[in-house]
Amino acid sequence: MVSLRVTIAADASTCGFGTLPGVWAAGAPVERSDGIQQHLGILFFGDSIDYRIARSFCNAALGHGLEHMSDDAIAIEHNLTGICQTPSLTVAKQHISSASLDGPYWWDMEFPPLPSITKGIEAFTTADGAPPDAVMIATNFWDIAGMFFHGGKQFEGTPLEHRMFSKEFSNSWIHNFTTILTHLQESVPEGTLLVYHTEHIPVQTTDPEKWETDAFLYQHVAQLNAAGRHVAENLGFQVINFEAMAAQLPKDDMLDDITHPKPDFLLQVLNMLLNMEHEHRRQLHRQGSLQHQQTRMTGRVRWLQNHHGHLG
Repeated sequence: MVSLRVTIAADASTCGFGTLPGVWAAGAPVERSDGIQQHLGILFFGDSIDYRIARSFCNAALGHGLEHMSDDAIAIEHNLTGICQTPSLTVAKQHISSASLDGPYWWDMEFPPLPSITKGIEAFTTADGAPPDAVMIATNFWDIAGMFFHGGKQFEGTPLEHRMFSKEFSNSWIHNFTTILTHLQESVPEGTLLVYHTEHIPVQTTDPEKWETDAFLYQHVAQLNAAGRHVAENLGFQVINFEAMAAQLPKDDMLDDITHPKPDFLLQVLNMLLNMEHEHRRQLHRQGSLQHQQTRMTGRVRWLQNHHGHLG
């Protein structure tokens, strides 16, 4: 575990978010117990859950929401991307519309995962001056919502009409998600921490306009979580299991509405991610010591050189 002193809103205090010590701070570089100071960059790929993780950090650290990370009119209108920069930590989010490689997508918002990942990494690198140290990705809710929307806001005739997804649908989803995570691996420098997070189970509703009316909501979210974990772990990604974290919490205490977790839960997630990043860095350092550090720096320099033409 990491013991830190942080500065938030000019008040010196111990990070109060989560039971794990945190490694994020605003106002000054992070001072770790080993005396090393560093700036970290974290990039999320996902939906409004991931946007709210970044926004919760920015509200806590700086007292305001995220800056836009894209000039795309739809992204700006719907707050699909955003970035928050402090002296010690940059946190950003880029939207991906689901695990489908070519749609159709919920509300026809065209943010297919492969080009969105490329654009997100380039935008982050331009804004922060370096590629992210850690990337966390998730997809699940927009997969379900997209099928509901393009089924005419009906479940009959879509993969959602049955309790269990068909083998054909599951195999297609796994194939697509493998392609997405492989593309992400190949888009960041060697040594970048890569994390997948599952999704919690939303509250089922009777509102016919909402995808959360899914009669098999629990089963469908859980099946996509299991498929996502399978792909992520096979490719060497770390996993943060929202489903397990939220299972022991009363919905009224955890959720702002029927789907979105409250800031305390989201900051706990960020806290866990940053501790994972710290441990990841320690392990890589132990494995390679100076050689690893040189490889890491060389890899980042090479990555920046190779992507220079795309970074504006």
